[in-house]
Amino acid sequence: MPATIDYQQLTQLIEKLHAKKVTGTLFLHTEDNKSCMLVFRIGVVIGVTFDHLRGKGAIQELRNNKVFSYRFQEGKPPPVRQDLDSPEDTLRALGVDVEATPESLEETMIMTSIPDLLKQVEVKRPATKAAKPPKAEEKPAAPAEAAAASEKPDAQEGALTQRLKRLFRRG
Repeated sequence: MPATIDYQQLTQLIEKLHAKKVTGTLFLHTEDNKSCMLVFRIGVVIGVTFDHLRGKGAIQELRNNKVFSYRFQEGKPPPVRQDLDSPEDTLRALGVDVEATPESLEETMIMTSIPDLLKQVEVKRPATKAAKPPKAEEKPAAPAEAAAASEKPDAQEGALTQRLKRLFRRG
């Protein structure tokens, strides 16, 4: 039998899931057997559904209920597209004490998800032969030339990967 909690305990559970930076889905059922899902990616609520509602409307309906049975399923969340505000505003709307969270939610989401995205879009490069040492008459490239050469897109990498790498170098 699933555990049962009230709304205050639910907000504490959401806060814990955020603090642990989990990825997965929190499934809820109300006393009158309506279903709800909160979708987390790296501790950030990225989707909320309640019965047939999504996003902000779902949050309002969720707050009107008092007792829930719940279970959390860790793992890759389903794709969601909703009208949620910033991660901090979404937590506030759910009734979570955002000031108790130690760092910026946007920063957490950006710094954790962009490197994951880079891993997903990286292209495996074929093995190359060992680099030949420069000939005696060749002089090593100047630092400015080396930096410019490193900015040129590799034929094996996509434009998105290159843009993301440049973004991180500036940051």
